[in-house]
Amino acid sequence: MLSIALTYNTTNESFNRLVSIIIPYYNNSKTIKSTLKSLDNQVYKNIEILIIDDNSDLDIPNLDNFNHLNIFYKRNQKNYGASASRNIGLSYAKGDFIQFLDADDIISPNKIYEQVKKLENNLDGIAFGDWAYFINNNESKNINENKYFRRNFDSADYLYELNNYFNRMMPIHSYLIPKKIIDKSTGWDETITLGDDGEFMNRIIPLANGLLYTPNCYAFYRRGNTQSLSHRRDHVSILSSLKCTESYEKVIKSFYPKNLKLIDSVVYRYTLNYHIFFDDKINGLFIKNKILNEYKSQFSFIGSKHSIWSQKILGLYNYLMLKKQLKKYFG
Repeated sequence: MLSIALTYNTTNESFNRLVSIIIPYYNNSKTIKSTLKSLDNQVYKNIEILIIDDNSDLDIPNLDNFNHLNIFYKRNQKNYGASASRNIGLSYAKGDFIQFLDADDIISPNKIYEQVKKLENNLDGIAFGDWAYFINNNESKNINENKYFRRNFDSADYLYELNNYFNRMMPIHSYLIPKKIIDKSTGWDETITLGDDGEFMNRIIPLANGLLYTPNCYAFYRRGNTQSLSHRRDHVSILSSLKCTESYEKVIKSFYPKNLKLIDSVVYRYTLNYHIFFDDKINGLFIKNKILNEYKSQFSFIGSKHSIWSQKILGLYNYLMLKKQLKKYFG
């Protein structure tokens, strides 16, 4: 387990600001207690925890050990999805800052403290830190060593770094976001189920006055959950991925309208579920509903002047297979 030994001073007036922690919950009975324990261990104590139960099949476990925490619990009347649950949480949140946290992830004890402190002199910015992943109950944390993100950014530069390189990610719970920034947006897109966190941040980041890096505080991301949306390969999740791509492309074009290479990068990076085009059952659904034709423009990088660059990222075999399948559909 990562240990952090630091001295904290919470007497500053800015540390009276309330932080709302929004947790969408759906059948996470095996992990919710470890998530809440990480919140109980927070150095920063002025927090409220909003658990939005998305009509779970199983009852939430007994949380009597956390009665001392400021917990608000609401159960949805039906299953709306994680994005809708986060929007519901936002509607009840009273805090100055918002911390999104899934019910199977955790954060380091100093995470909220350090980020509130970082935002003290820039209440229009967004704080972010490092992240690590762990495999289910394995306590070993694999720290993400990404030198590109270990500095402050203006919003445009951060979007460029986030979108310009293959396989670069920043989990949603690595951020601490002033609520007033989120209030300027339309919130989470409830039609998106796969990649919803990245799509949300792609719209939120341009509204911020910079991204502020906070060293030595971590968001821990759980891997090994085969029930998660990231493992879905049905037509609903695939359509969601295509919608995400459309949103990313729109934002990037507004910042970098002449950078065609970057736009191509964004488009194919967020359609990297390309292997779904090799599934005849799903292909049939897409053809029947004419969904592929609607999103045809998102595959313009195949055969474009950047095709050599595309091949380097996807690999020649995958590139040629994807090109073959798309030619079959689009001619």
